[in-house]
Amino acid sequence: MIDSLIAEATAGGANGQSALVSSTNSKPPRVIVTPQFVHAVSSIVWAHCNRMATDLDAFAKHGKRSVVSVDDVKLCVRRNPALVEHLAEFAAGLKGKRR
Repeated sequence: MIDSLIAEATAGGANGQSALVSSTNSKPPRVIVTPQFVHAVSSIVWAHCNRMATDLDAFAKHGKRSVVSVDDVKLCVRRNPALVEHLAEFAAGLKGKRR
């Protein structure tokens, strides 16, 4: 599904116009955003959010909890070390404010 959305975004719309970038010789590139591109990106983001919500729910249920915890979110983003570190710092800041 995601691959077809990316292909749709990079192929351009029905009129063959590229959805990504159109450039001229000496000027900075002019970005053209078509409705098809916006739809493709929003579909990808929506699919990712749905997948992440499903994963978070599964992690919480596996831990026999009804509420998603910070640890569930860290587990969900475990493949992005910088984001895990940022979330750990953010969680530590939240704990410090509660005291």
